Amino acid sequence: MRGYLAEPVEIEAALLGAENVSDAVVVTDRATEPPRLVAYVVPAPGGEPSPAAVRRSLLAAGLPQSAVPATVVVVPGLPRTVLGDADRTALPSAPPPLAGDEPRNDWEEAVAGVWARALGLRTVGIHDDFRALGGDDPLVQEIAARIESELRVPLPFSAVAQANTVAELARLVAQADADIDTLRHHDVLPLRTDGAGTPLFCFVGAGGYAVVMAGIATHFAGERPVYAMQAHGLSHRAVPDWSVAAIARRHARTIRLLRPRGPYLLLGHSFGGVIALEVAQQLTAIGEEVALLTIVDSFPPTKVKLTLSGSFVESHGEAPPPPTPSLAAEAEPDADGDGGAARKLRVMLDRAAQLARLPLTGIVQLPDTWHTDNFLNQSRFLMMAYKPRPYLGRALLWDARDTETGLRPVEGPWGEILTGDAVARTVVGDHNSVLREPLFGRLVDDMRAMLASAPDRDLAASPGSPTAGWR
Repeated sequence: MRGYLAEPVEIEAALLGAENVSDAVVVTDRATEPPRLVAYVVPAPGGEPSPAAVRRSLLAAGLPQSAVPATVVVVPGLPRTVLGDADRTALPSAPPPLAGDEPRNDWEEAVAGVWARALGLRTVGIHDDFRALGGDDPLVQEIAARIESELRVPLPFSAVAQANTVAELARLVAQADADIDTLRHHDVLPLRTDGAGTPLFCFVGAGGYAVVMAGIATHFAGERPVYAMQAHGLSHRAVPDWSVAAIARRHARTIRLLRPRGPYLLLGHSFGGVIALEVAQQLTAIGEEVALLTIVDSFPPTKVKLTLSGSFVESHGEAPPPPTPSLAAEAEPDADGDGGAARKLRVMLDRAAQLARLPLTGIVQLPDTWHTDNFLNQSRFLMMAYKPRPYLGRALLWDARDTETGLRPVEGPWGEILTGDAVARTVVGDHNSVLREPLFGRLVDDMRAMLASAPDRDLAASPGSPTAGWR
């Protein structure tokens, strides 16, 4: 294929190792120009193989891209000859390649290449849907980084997240290259702009990009707009806010630009839960109504302290936040044979380096994970300085633990803060799985149930709905 040797038997053996595949055969389709490899796969009982996932599994198995079939066709079974072999002549015709799916200009060709490398595919059509190809939130971050490093075009992360196809993203890259501002705000990402219900504003954890909330937006299709907020200076160079109150003031101003009058729906994960709490306090202080405040797996701001072991900040009576990647050295075994002295020295030097970088947060776009680590460490100090006030509004508290409980009154440290109409639920999961299915769906069910019990608080969109400039 294209000058490279492709051995069908080797490809078929690799296909049988793919998830949800019980049988497979590979043929060469010479009706197209150039010829293409086509894989026919039979689902395993109870499974349904994804063509994109099958192609990625072949690359993971060590096959070269030239040996990865361009098309994967799922069939209920393979036709057989009288001898029991797969009858390649009786296979159904493979769907033709989509017409007009080839790159039409240099930018589309370049962006298609970035997508293909990130997704582990040989080719990507300009109208292929990113999520349908197996794309997820971490890959959005990788693509944004590749566009800047490979194409030398700095593009706001939130703009990359909104482009569902190569054609859409290529247009944004071309505009950015021509110094056209394609995004009017760096701190908010519109995840959905359809629906007449009260918009939902989501706040991500420290160092997190707004796109991690994309999953929850799918549950509100046609129902309500959903916006995700991230730290000022995270996706562009800027001086960040250095207090929880200042962060909340900035987000509250943005929310009121989008929606001048309440009611408001607010949701925050991790440090974003503390930000959502303070935004709710500030909005209610000026007479606006917050219909529901949802806090997801967030540490109580009254129970954090600076420590000399583990992460910079731990929680009284709770498991500490997961260490940043740069603190991984602390978990290394005693490979130096000196009782851990060398390791402790490395950790101390690493901590000193993190503290030295902290004043650069947002101002300097640091490499690798240093940039997001800065925002994570900053949030820990801001949490220690924050003194929350009792919140009297309606609230839902979700926690991830090893055991599950039903809805119950809020207790413990959060119970001292959420003193209004508030309930809590504990689900089996971890700090990150609460932002994935099926937990996202359960969270939305609880939110809807609380809103249904007070329907007058979930109003249809008013004349203050988001303007086109924010879409």
